[in-house]
Amino acid sequence: AGVFNATLNAEKAINYELGFRGELIKNKLFIDASYYIFYLQNTIVTRRDLSGADYFVNTGNTKQNGLEAVVTYYPIRRNIGFVRNLKFWTNYTNINAKFKSYQQIAADYSGNKLTGTPPNVFILGADIATKAGLYANMTYSYTDILPLNDANTFFASQYNLLMGRVGYKKKISKVMEGEIYFSFDRSFNTPYSLGNDLNAAGNRYFNPSAPENYYGGIKP
Repeated sequence: AGVFNATLNAEKAINYELGFRGELIKNKLFIDASYYIFYLQNTIVTRRDLSGADYFVNTGNTKQNGLEAVVTYYPIRRNIGFVRNLKFWTNYTNINAKFKSYQQIAADYSGNKLTGTPPNVFILGADIATKAGLYANMTYSYTDILPLNDANTFFASQYNLLMGRVGYKKKISKVMEGEIYFSFDRSFNTPYSLGNDLNAAGNRYFNPSAPENYYGGIKP
């Protein structure tokens, strides 16, 4: 907002985390998972004024419990043959994030969901690379509903996205590689919003996004 806020305090946090990482099938199946409990004091949240400028305020204490897991499987992973690499992978994140104590003048937001934090995010992907330089990537993602203001009176809807990319890479010299590619992304929810404005003045939270995008390029 163009104003220096001398009253803004630094955040302080403590985090407890337990993780597991393993190779369940040698060179093929991998898992990486962790669970954490995160306490944050003087939590800073974003607000947006009537002119569209962002500013920041301290909101008290928050508690966030989360689970993150990644599973990766390689049916093909070799230095011979036409298909050199075939990978399937999935990411899952679960977050239970709430304001532990948050009082704003007469409003008490204690116990509300943390602004801008989706409780569930799921991603599924597949990648293939060949000896000839041809490659393809496909990704599906699901993002859960998320609160857009501290009062939890407005929520962004859940959405599903499918993204893909195909291309061709070729070594031009020892130090240079050329690439040509084509990409797309498509939403299964119309309309949907990306890059929402949190705690926006006048309830202007949503930024509508195109349901489909296509693009390509050539780069050295």
